[in-house]
Amino acid sequence: MNNDAPPTTWPGSMTAERRVLDHQIKLHRWARNEPDRRFDDVFNLICDRATLLVAWERVSGNRGARTAGVDAVTRYHVEERQGVIPFLEELRSSLKDGSFTALPVKQAVIPKKNGKVRYLGIPTLRDRVAQMALKLVLEPIFEVDFYPSSYGYRPGRRAQDAIAEIHHFTCKPSTYEWVIEGDIKACFDNVDHHVLMDLVAERVKDRKVLRLVSAFLRAGVVEMHGGFAETLTGTPQGGVASPLLANIYLSVLDRHFSRIWDTEMTPPWRRQYRRRMGRPNFRLVRYADDFIVLVHGTKSEAEALKAEIGELLARRLKMTLSVEKTHITHIDDGFVFLGFHIQRRSWGDGRRVVLTIPSKQALASVMHKIKKLTGRSTTSLSLEEVLRTVNPVLRGWAAYFRYGASKKTFSYLGWYAWWRLIHWIRYKHPRVTWKQVAPPLLRGGPHHGGRTRPLQSGEDAGRALPLPRSEDQHALQHRRGQSGRSTFSPDQPRRCGLRRPGQRIPRLIHRITWRAGCSANGHVRFGGRGWENRHRKRCTASRPRPNISHCRATAPQPCSR
Repeated sequence: MNNDAPPTTWPGSMTAERRVLDHQIKLHRWARNEPDRRFDDVFNLICDRATLLVAWERVSGNRGARTAGVDAVTRYHVEERQGVIPFLEELRSSLKDGSFTALPVKQAVIPKKNGKVRYLGIPTLRDRVAQMALKLVLEPIFEVDFYPSSYGYRPGRRAQDAIAEIHHFTCKPSTYEWVIEGDIKACFDNVDHHVLMDLVAERVKDRKVLRLVSAFLRAGVVEMHGGFAETLTGTPQGGVASPLLANIYLSVLDRHFSRIWDTEMTPPWRRQYRRRMGRPNFRLVRYADDFIVLVHGTKSEAEALKAEIGELLARRLKMTLSVEKTHITHIDDGFVFLGFHIQRRSWGDGRRVVLTIPSKQALASVMHKIKKLTGRSTTSLSLEEVLRTVNPVLRGWAAYFRYGASKKTFSYLGWYAWWRLIHWIRYKHPRVTWKQVAPPLLRGGPHHGGRTRPLQSGEDAGRALPLPRSEDQHALQHRRGQSGRSTFSPDQPRRCGLRRPGQRIPRLIHRITWRAGCSANGHVRFGGRGWENRHRKRCTASRPRPNISHCRATAPQPCSR
């Protein structure tokens, strides 16, 4: 299976991608057909030139490639000085002759919302490429053993799949009313290396691969003050392979609940029988180290199940539940999971529905980002530069929360972003009065039917600021998770978009561009004096520039249209 190229040649990008995908499909098929198989001689796949080349492209395409580890090497140093092929050839040689040594990770501190800090470990660029190659080989093998209740950091799955699973079980007639909000205390810092290596060895018996995994786990940390600390437990948050290793470790929890579900609660008549016998039904939904357990039963039964989870974590994984953060909540009171606030409410006609809306914490977070990007400290930037930084924040946030009852939240966020930009313009041009700002900016603004005219500076400026309009927002129902489908199985249908049957995906963002600058010199002015506006019509195939504004000083000859 080792399809190495000749010693002095490296495959092209497309050839490498196809070769790696073929390897992954074969590994996944073998693991699926032989559940007890322990793979040997897979280290050669890690050292394969195609695998290393694909690993480099994925690592270098990430923004983190600009961040250096303890060796101060970034993507720029490799591409401009050493060269990519010599860099990969040197890495490949060290892996094959056994001289490869994982360097310590560089510690970085990220503040948390509660005032505490989260410690990240930044590996060197060379170690990140090696970890990505390791992940490319191990992921298709362990994907077979992962359970449908796990949604975090897995190909073909995302947070909306977990939310759809929760929505499905809480909306059923025999609803799961009690929710155990689980939180593992310092999960990534307390991963026991011996337990993790035993779990990896259940599927892989290649000693070179096991030594490579162990080397990354025990690489150590260079702390902020320059000291060195050994890593006897935990996986570095920031490593490429850490999410996969964490899923392997926490799959013990998935296995425990899935076996009970498959043997005692499937098919549905078994769950009905359990309820008649006074026994609870429960369903686990996990996203990385965040998990909840939906319970169809009483609160006392949920409390007993919570104690069982704590005992399982302590006995098998040597972890503990956080007493302060682990709660038992009723669905009518609502809970927050993955940024969504999920709560059952009653309508006026007596119906009871479960709503998933953006949480207050998520809304406050994006509003804080917009406020920071449009504050007084950014007035030295041009309008185009501000729009280029605000646009991705709004579009990304709206794309994540579009699958839910987010119409009112989007409307409020659009109003907030609109007025933050108006205040930014007032900060940048303190001598401009509100009377001069209001006519061009507020005509058709948020107080006139909800229609907003985003700003754009100059003819060749960046994309218009997308403000979500309430009439454009459609609450979409995200379908449930793939239930065992894998991106490595060619016989499984691929996901073809998440939409309602027979419906096109509606445009989330309505773009109407008001050109606030001269298309000739880029000047930004306010009011109607000194301006000539032409071609105020919608864009068609024969009229590509529908709205052109010129300063009279730079206006061309009268248009012939």
